[in-house]
Parts: sequence; structure tokens; C-alpha cells
Amino acid sequence: MKIGLQVPNFTWPGGPAQIPGKLAEIARVAESAGFYSLWVMDHFFQISMVGPPEAEMPECYTALGFLAAHTTRVKLGAMVTGVVYRYPGILVKSVTTLDVLSGGRAYFGIGAAWNEQEAKGLGVPFPPIAVRFELLEEALQITKQMWSADNGVYRGKHNYLEQTLCSPQPLSRQSQRCDSGHGHGLPDRRCSLHWCSPRMSQQHRPSVSMDAIMTDAIQAFTACAGPVGSCFRRHRSPGPAIVGTTQRPHPGKSS
Repeated sequence: MKIGLQVPNFTWPGGPAQIPGKLAEIARVAESAGFYSLWVMDHFFQISMVGPPEAEMPECYTALGFLAAHTTRVKLGAMVTGVVYRYPGILVKSVTTLDVLSGGRAYFGIGAAWNEQEAKGLGVPFPPIAVRFELLEEALQITKQMWSADNGVYRGKHNYLEQTLCSPQPLSRQSQRCDSGHGHGLPDRRCSLHWCSPRMSQQHRPSVSMDAIMTDAIQAFTACAGPVGSCFRRHRSPGPAIVGTTQRPHPGKSS
């Protein structure tokens, strides 16, 4: 079992000026406590189950680059990127850059997106869910092509890329998380259909209760953290701050 810590809340005493120091300290403590991975949300507004939309919410990949600079071992990822937020080719470049600059520690999380408020608020097109799933399918195809020796044209229903060049290529050879923001099974099945390299695979969620594991992980974190641990206890999300195992399936295996 591999345990990951999600940081969903960036509202700390002292305001935005405290974000760099607090986030760096959380990252160092999480790594020292033995967490396998560290995650931030790909949102532009804070989500309603954590706080008001006006609450602090750093941009995901900038934050992950910051976390990479303050850690050496822990894996890093977005939980999860909304497919409509970035052109897919640019998204693949962002994830690849994170992977290379972190020494091969990036996870790739992508879903169909769900937060219409932030999309419309910042002028991002937010088509119906059927179209977003089509965009997700194409984004997975583009990722597969860009993370291969094929630098040719990609032609999809919604995307046209004239040259799918991605240099440098990712360093990572581990499984990548692929999930939906809503937790639907469909994106997981699509990921399994596109399983072609160790960089991308479906996620297998553990069937056992996570209560004891969560308790041990939080106790380990807070024991090392001191004041940061007490801040974490006060501000942690109502949802679990845990990522289950991400194991490489056999080719063709479905969920």
C-alpha cells in the first residue's frame, strides 16, 4: 500500500504571504514522514467542500514545480487535471516538464472536469459532459502519441496537432494516475484501453477499509510536523487525504 497526501487548502494565518513557507514545510514534513506521493488539485477557484471560491488556490502545475524544488523523493501529481483547462499538447508538455525537472517523479492525473463555475468564471469553454468525455478520449490519445517516437500529425474530432513533438521525453517509467473528477468508472476504462506504456495505466482502488491506514498516516505526519501538523488538522478537507495504490495492470485487463 502506497499512501499519498493531498493539500486542498491554502488559507493559512497571515494570508497569501505565508503560502510559500507553509507549503514548503508541509512538503518537507510529508516526505520525512514517509508519504509516497504529494498532490494538489487542478482548480482555479477553491471548491465548495473545502471553502468559498474566493479562498486562495494556486495554479496547479506552478505549485507542483515549487513542490518539486522542495522535495527529493516524493512523487508529485494533480488530482486531477480538467481536460478543458489546457490544450492537450500544452498539458502534456507541462506534465513532461514537471517529470523531467523533478527527476522522474510526476504522476499524470486527468479527468473530464466538473467545476463549471470556475471554467465560466475565467472564460474557459465548458461543453456538455458527452463532449468533455470525447475531449478526454482525445487527450489520452494525444498523450500516448506524444510520449512515443511518433511525432506526426494527430487528427481528432476536436483536436488537430500538426507535429506531436515532445522533447525531452518523460524520465518516469512508473504507472500514472488517470481518473475522473467525479470518480466515474468511464475514464478509468478509457485509461485501460490506452494502456501502452508504464507511464499510463488504470487505477486500482483498494477494497479494504482505509480508516486504520489514514489514522497511521495522519499520526505520522502530525508527529513530525509540530505547528504545521496542527494547522493540517484544522484545515484538512472533509474528504480523504489519501490516494490508494496505483498498480500496473496486465495489458488488456479491465476494471
